[in-house]
Amino acid sequence: VSTQSTWVDKRVTHGLPYVGLGLGAQSFSYNTLSYNLGAVTKKMHQYLASVELGRLPIQDIYWMSREQALGKFVSVSFYFGGIHLESFRTFAEGLSVEQIFPEQVQFALAEGLM
Repeated sequence: VSTQSTWVDKRVTHGLPYVGLGLGAQSFSYNTLSYNLGAVTKKMHQYLASVELGRLPIQDIYWMSREQALGKFVSVSFYFGGIHLESFRTFAEGLSVEQIFPEQVQFALAEGLM
């Protein structure tokens, strides 16, 4: 029985996009990864000033290719110890892990890592 919250389960297992709230928090969508103000400086005043001006307090935003977004999905999946294959296939528009990352899967199998 999982002790994780439903939100964490959906985020980690199913790749659900999320918005991070707070100093230096991370947000994720299907094609972006961003970090709020304060991720580097750890100073609250920049974050609060942005919020008071009605702006999203984003410090850095990275546009991810489809392969990068899928790689992020896979790496976050390992927080729970493995990839939920059905969720990956949904996230990858019907393709399997083996189809997207054939060389990486071959390596992991050859090395006994999966």
